[in-house]
Amino acid sequence: MELVELVFAGTFLALLAGLLSYFLLTLAFSRKPSTIQKKPFFPTLTMIIATFNEAKVLPKKLANTLDLDYPREKFEILIVDSGSTDSTRKIINDLIQKESQVKIRLLTQEERLGKSAALNYALENCSSEIVVLSDADVVVSKDALLQAAANFNDVTVGAVSGIEVIQNPDESSATKLEGGYRSFYNTLRLGESNLDSVMMCESEFSAYRRELLGTMPCNVMCDDMELTVQTRKKGFRAVYDPNVLFYEYSPSKFVARVKHKIRRGQANQQTLLRYVDILFKREYGKFSSVIMPFEFFMNIISPVLTAVCLATYFLMVFFYFNVFSVFLPLVMLVLTGFALFVSLRILSPAPHITLKNSKSNSGLHMIVSIIDLISLESILLFSLLSLLFSGPKYIWEKIEDTRRVS
Repeated sequence: MELVELVFAGTFLALLAGLLSYFLLTLAFSRKPSTIQKKPFFPTLTMIIATFNEAKVLPKKLANTLDLDYPREKFEILIVDSGSTDSTRKIINDLIQKESQVKIRLLTQEERLGKSAALNYALENCSSEIVVLSDADVVVSKDALLQAAANFNDVTVGAVSGIEVIQNPDESSATKLEGGYRSFYNTLRLGESNLDSVMMCESEFSAYRRELLGTMPCNVMCDDMELTVQTRKKGFRAVYDPNVLFYEYSPSKFVARVKHKIRRGQANQQTLLRYVDILFKREYGKFSSVIMPFEFFMNIISPVLTAVCLATYFLMVFFYFNVFSVFLPLVMLVLTGFALFVSLRILSPAPHITLKNSKSNSGLHMIVSIIDLISLESILLFSLLSLLFSGPKYIWEKIEDTRRVS
């Protein structure tokens, strides 16, 4: 066997072993009952919403927020606006004048400095026991605050996030793929939560003990992962609650979806590289010995392995065109698909976190979504190279396709 064939087989098997083992591990733990001592609990709570030219979606967001179930005397809304040039601030100020039950405050920045800078400014002006972060284009279930707050009855919990439900799962091929990916993603995160602590709470809706949050560097791209790791480093768990639901539109075009994945990949990779020093530290339990190493593998190592695998495959086909070089990879892919199919049949995703509003949620659709996940390795490779050679980009162009009123 030629050296190039050995390199191909080795990298392919390493890639398969890493991804499949973590998927099976989190899939199994996602079905275990939660150990969180969840009971009705009503701490003071502030929802922080960062805005930049969100006039289109802000009225819907504010109406949804005011309709949430939570004791009014313990709830406030804090909006930090970073240099909006549309009617965002007017919408907020008009509501402040009209609203009498819920306290609403507006903080302003004249220049857009990035979301981390906006959140730092908001946190400096927030003294509630619990801080909830939520995006302007996201709506949440009516009991989301009550469900999230109940987790903080458990003194080991420092952060809580929930399940994203895509509002347009059947609009296009891109949204169908994202819907399947989300089912897989939610399974993975719930498995991490039951194992120890999630790697990342969702920026769309997440809650934290205020006392645990420090100032973030302004060049941080991934505030959600940054705050989650901060929480775990201070000895508290970050958990997923499948009863906390939030709703968001997914990009309907493949180009927009790819841009979003590149941005998300760079953000995750930056944070993982920032906290590489806590890998395999005993004081952080399974978070640093199992969860973070696998996340590091999936986001940073596996894209490199994928590139090596593809490069050696094309070298085999070009220089050693034979049955082995052409058909061995196909056989390995078939075996991979069979292994995924069997694992999904034996350990199907936990029923309470599947995508209930999608018309296509079969085992076949789940397999397609996992194949899509593997195909995203090329995007992760591109995002990693861009991060290393171009540096972090903490001010992003918004995806207008996801900002819808209806």
